[in-house]
Amino acid sequence: MANTLLSPNTIAMEAQMVLHNNSVMLPVINRQYDPSFARDGAKIGYTLNLRLPNRAVVNKGSAMNIGDVSETSTPLTVNTQAHVDFTFSNSDLTMVVDEFSDRYLKPFMGKLAAQVDADVLALAASKVYNQVGTANITPGLTGGTVGDFSDSSAPAIFLSAGNMLDNFAVPTQDRYLVLNPKAQALSIKGLSGLFNDQETLSNQFKYGRMGHALNFDFAMSQNVFRQAIGTHAAASLAAVQVTGANQTGTSINLKGFTASQTGVLKAGEVIRFVGVYSLNPENQKSTGELQQFVVQADANSDASGNSTVSIQPPITVASASLATATVTNSPADSAQCYLDSYQQVGVAAGTTLPINVAFHKDAFILGTADLILPNGVHFAAREHYEGVSMNIISQFNISDYTMPTRIDVLYGATCLPDRCVRIAG
Repeated sequence: MANTLLSPNTIAMEAQMVLHNNSVMLPVINRQYDPSFARDGAKIGYTLNLRLPNRAVVNKGSAMNIGDVSETSTPLTVNTQAHVDFTFSNSDLTMVVDEFSDRYLKPFMGKLAAQVDADVLALAASKVYNQVGTANITPGLTGGTVGDFSDSSAPAIFLSAGNMLDNFAVPTQDRYLVLNPKAQALSIKGLSGLFNDQETLSNQFKYGRMGHALNFDFAMSQNVFRQAIGTHAAASLAAVQVTGANQTGTSINLKGFTASQTGVLKAGEVIRFVGVYSLNPENQKSTGELQQFVVQADANSDASGNSTVSIQPPITVASASLATATVTNSPADSAQCYLDSYQQVGVAAGTTLPINVAFHKDAFILGTADLILPNGVHFAAREHYEGVSMNIISQFNISDYTMPTRIDVLYGATCLPDRCVRIAG
């Protein structure tokens, strides 16, 4: 029986499935495909506005008090064109698809999957402000204050992550937890004997994977982002304070840093202020926990040790008619600023530490769009699978009788930060 040549669509669909199976994040996050470019193809820089859930204000009494509907959206820019490039011979198209996949697709699509995972997980450093654990203490080890969100021991640290998601009214279904390899190993050790059924214990022993526990599906990724630590590590704990009362918005003036330092705070570090508490988004009442803020850009100190720090979320004080408030009140003048994961110090400036993440499925959103399919090539195909669009293009090279080939994905990713919690490591 004569061999049948593999079609470009068959190769593209197999590549899609290999990508999905090799990615940690793609199967567990919100994926959105924009079909508007199905004919002509999109270009880098296209922006899709994603509508966020409305937040209402509850009124009491018989009188009607119609307020403005607080409709918000977040932009998702399709700004990353990632691709893998390889070559094969024309005779390789006579392989069965499994052979072709083993030889070409699995090695290359694994690299592409790792890149997508890394891009999504990096959002935890720039977007997510809620954090549990203690810097430089791997989850699963004893560290931090027992009974506090800084406790790094298992299961306390994962229960704290769930607690923080609950504080922000995150749905209890579809929660996931992604750890770096060391954190996974120590967490399995710390959790393996805690009331697990025999099948779970057996799988932990056989495969070294945690599985489902504590209302999270556990997963491991080598692509967990690593956060750099600023020069504040050498500063006195009580030295850094707010300078000026009634500050609101996306920046805060601080004092007490070592004078004339570059990078006293690094983008992605988390800070808190004494007396400033977070709000439950459903009822706008205090959670009883200090609101955390993530630094948006590297901050330097001036000759007097002052620094203006860009932060998220914005300091928006609660009021009876405001549905998007973030805090109970502004920090007072000279209020102490807590630095770096619940006052952990002694970590050398420039050290990088892993940011593990606990999140709801909708915390991360990945959007893809169709790329242009060119004419005048040997073959070109596009396939969609589970909300992801992928192109494969191949052109015959007459000089050495090979088929230079590229597989491309055009995507962008964003994050809803209150649906995710960083786990310091």
